[in-house]
Amino acid sequence: MSPDDPRIDHLAARRCAHETALGVAIDGSGLDEALDGLLDQGDEHAGEQEGGGRMSPMQAIGRMPYDFAPARIRYEERVIELLHPADQDGDTPPTC
Repeated sequence: MSPDDPRIDHLAARRCAHETALGVAIDGSGLDEALDGLLDQGDEHAGEQEGGGRMSPMQAIGRMPYDFAPARIRYEERVIELLHPADQDGDTPPTC
């Protein structure tokens, strides 16, 4: 797929809408606090190696299998543009 394919903007807008709705649901349910607790727990045990196979949640997220095709890079850039508009004062909602 070409990075200029119009489907990339469409997919990015759909993901932005999904991420926005997901964020509202997470905030409303208190799961954000549970995630913070999980990440803090991982930080507390960062120096401990249990059998050499333990990794932190952040390391696990970093090992997700994503390719770096030009279309994927453009898609991710577009999602970020939609989720975080240039107006960074916090008054502007996502534009998706």
